Amino acid sequence: MASYLGIECRKMKPTKKHRPAIWESMLGTVKAMSSKREIRYFDYDYEAAKEFAELGEDLRAYRADRTLNYDGKPENYISKGKLILWTKEGVKDD
Repeated sequence: MASYLGIECRKMKPTKKHRPAIWESMLGTVKAMSSKREIRYFDYDYEAAKEFAELGEDLRAYRADRTLNYDGKPENYISKGKLILWTKEGVKDD
């Protein structure tokens, strides 16, 4: 087991059913992605980021093996090598 931002997780590669949940942006600030693929910046408010990310089961910490961009906005890309907390996918309907 491992810990990332105070969250217990496994240190292993995510599956296709996982999505990025939380990652560090710059100097300890964090960004998070909701189950609806919305991305928000949370400064140093890790608790709000955890809530927004809607963490599910099978949490994994793994570095991005390539640059990732889920919404097309350059400010929300995830650099190659960045440590990411992944959560098992489970998109919620309205």
